[in-house]
Amino acid sequence: MIELRRPQESKFADEVEQRLRDLVVAFRVVEGDNGAVEITDGSQAAEGQEAVTTFMDELDAELRLGRQFQSDACYLDPNNPGYCL
Repeated sequence: MIELRRPQESKFADEVEQRLRDLVVAFRVVEGDNGAVEITDGSQAAEGQEAVTTFMDELDAELRLGRQFQSDACYLDPNNPGYCL
């Protein structure tokens, strides 16, 4: 799960949090007073606006690629039209 560590008052952290919501990924927010915005997925971490933006761009690209090949389509069995293949 992605973890966003952020200060309470930060426009950039607000934007990152909204972007995570828009990407529809599981994440949790940890508020702190250190002033830094940090994001981690357990295997890599990014701290600071430039690094977090790069992390988010890469996450966005990875999710788009993966979702491009997913489908909720149901292909009906020609021999049994009430059954999805």
